Amino acid sequence: MEGTLQNIAYLIDTKSFTGWCGKQRRHSKLATTMSITARPAAATRQLGAAAGVTLIEMIVVVAIIAIMAAIMFPSATSGIDSIRLASAADSTAAFLSSAVNRVERRQVMIELTVSKPENALYIRAVPNFERRFELPDGIVIVGVLPELQNDDNSAPRRFLMFPGGSPPRVGVRIMNRRGGQRMVSLDPITGVPVIERLANGQ
Repeated sequence: MEGTLQNIAYLIDTKSFTGWCGKQRRHSKLATTMSITARPAAATRQLGAAAGVTLIEMIVVVAIIAIMAAIMFPSATSGIDSIRLASAADSTAAFLSSAVNRVERRQVMIELTVSKPENALYIRAVPNFERRFELPDGIVIVGVLPELQNDDNSAPRRFLMFPGGSPPRVGVRIMNRRGGQRMVSLDPITGVPVIERLANGQ
């Protein structure tokens, strides 16, 4: 009887110890899980703090960008001026070509006027036909060929085109702000406009 009671007490103590151990294991697992979960958050905070940009670094980046922009700006503006000059030369050639074509198609006489003060070209015909082409901003007419000995810059130059006749030997020299020049002239044999690139100061 006494032995049986001892066995029962031993079993109760064993179960209590087993239950206590199980609770301890669960608490240990929970603590481990919480620790593992907390570690990435702490690591993320540390990474965020390390990945920040200081004021000095930002100033250095802005200064580098400003220097690059200052270096590239003249090249960019020069390219834009060259494109504008080429476009103006093409438009002038197309205007002269339209005058030659109208003479041949309509069989009428046309007066071509080149006005340096107005920075524009005109074609006029009877009855009541007039077309005007004005050069864009930054492009100016600096010369008209053939040059005259007593060339008055304020006076427009006039040329006549006749049906069946040879086109007049006319040339218009234009220039942009940077000194780039183009010569747009009519070929006296074919009547086709020709565009020539001129050196600065030529």
